[in-house]
Amino acid sequence: MGKFVPVRSVKKALDVLDLVIEANVSGQCATLAALVGRMRMPRSSVHNLLKTLVACGYAELSSRGVYVPGNKCRQLLRLGRLDNPEIVEAIGQTLQRFTDEQHESCMLVILVNGERAVVCFIDCKRAVRLSHPTVESRTFFEKPTGRMLSAIADENELQQILDRQGLPGRLWNDINDEATLRAELAKLREQGYAYSRVTQPDEGYVTFACPVAAPGERPWSVVGTSVPAYRCPESREKELLKSLRELADRVAEVVPTYAMIEPIPTETR
Repeated sequence: MGKFVPVRSVKKALDVLDLVIEANVSGQCATLAALVGRMRMPRSSVHNLLKTLVACGYAELSSRGVYVPGNKCRQLLRLGRLDNPEIVEAIGQTLQRFTDEQHESCMLVILVNGERAVVCFIDCKRAVRLSHPTVESRTFFEKPTGRMLSAIADENELQQILDRQGLPGRLWNDINDEATLRAELAKLREQGYAYSRVTQPDEGYVTFACPVAAPGERPWSVVGTSVPAYRCPESREKELLKSLRELADRVAEVVPTYAMIEPIPTETR
């Protein structure tokens, strides 16, 4: 006897999603006809379930009429892989090297459902340092890591960000329309880093953020560092950015991009 399922429609949607993922992994084509045959449900019912999964970001419909896992599935896959203790330890050791060299804190963040998720944070041992709660108290678009995550996001991920965060407005260069936002994100992609210098009495600080990706691959995460302003005059900015970029390269080496971004097989696109 099967398990009791309170909401059968949700189970049916998840059953369809399981079939889409199964087909993608095995190299098969999850067409509507194939899924109808597997589900043994009316075509219209399966189609409505698929349209709901697509609308929610859990599935995508390719130009060939094949359903594949959506960006939210890929984000969940990324989180699952980052739950591996060996990967977490390797990331921590890599970030610790930056902290040992620069004597500043650093972090690795990824995008999850339109929000930043801190995978690893390494604090420095200096008496005066920027606390993690202080950094996290700022809003998404105030943080250079949030801006850089937006810059490396694909179209679906960027829409998730906009749905959850809205436009930056006064939080970032008075950006109040999507066209201006996209232009600013393009600038960040071109220069390869995000930067801010916050000027406050006794609490000013400088933040850098760089994307993580193997050469020629799509970025999947961002590393960042925040430093009290008095310890980061303009003369030190170049050195700090260089060190952070080297950190991004080392993270890409210990956590290969292909292990974090599940590609859609070309034959199913």
